[in-house]
Amino acid sequence: MYANDPGYEPTLPIFRCAGAGSYRFLALQRSLHGVKQHWCGQSLPCPGEHCCPFCREGMHPRFVGYIVVALPTNEKRILEVPHSSHGPFRTAEQNGALFRHVINVTKGNDKSAWRIEIEETQLAIATQEISGEELLDALARIHSLPRRRSFVDVALWREALERAAIARLTIALGRETSKASS
Repeated sequence: MYANDPGYEPTLPIFRCAGAGSYRFLALQRSLHGVKQHWCGQSLPCPGEHCCPFCREGMHPRFVGYIVVALPTNEKRILEVPHSSHGPFRTAEQNGALFRHVINVTKGNDKSAWRIEIEETQLAIATQEISGEELLDALARIHSLPRRRSFVDVALWREALERAAIARLTIALGRETSKASS
């Protein structure tokens, strides 16, 4: 547990399949984890329609998926998966065919959809599964939100995340409004 390990510092950067080409990854999780986000010059997590200043203004969030993967160089990264590409991941997840499976992604150009193939054979390698909580903690670090290791109780951490996300979105909405009135 992070709260009991003050020396733990996740260093998982986000990996985006930005340009045309082929990409190959090894899935280190059993499922894709989704986060609703608003774009305001940067991606900010949406705390939910009930309390989000962007949602109240009619600006709908986009759903982005994340999964921890290993690159061919064996470096661990958080793979950002656009909403349009969630289908193959969800299918593999339901069939129990994601963790330790190779994911091949091909893009024709910057704007093209992903072509995804998840290999059927699970690799028989000794690799530790990355928990969803570790992934969320790494994403919180990237977004400068409260960290899991600072809280003994998960519920308190989630409340702190929500409050921090609301504050950041409120500030960003103020900037957007002032740009529009200028």
